[in-house]
Amino acid sequence: MDAAMVDLAGYSRPLPNSLGSIRVPTVFIHGEADGNVPSEVARWAHAQIDGAELRTIPDGGHLFLLMDAEPLLRELT
Repeated sequence: MDAAMVDLAGYSRPLPNSLGSIRVPTVFIHGEADGNVPSEVARWAHAQIDGAELRTIPDGGHLFLLMDAEPLLRELT
């Protein structure tokens, strides 16, 4: 539990740099069924980066890439 609390505390601080300063190709892959990080967070982050792309996995949960890495592998090729 202590480790989880330390991890969660990291999310209470602002990002060190604005996401808008990212100038490299960026693709977000997010599961729509993620119960830990709502898809709205991915949509918000995506909107902050000019030219970023967002891929959503309709039934993907928080760890969907452990069940099926194909969406990530498609983006890497």
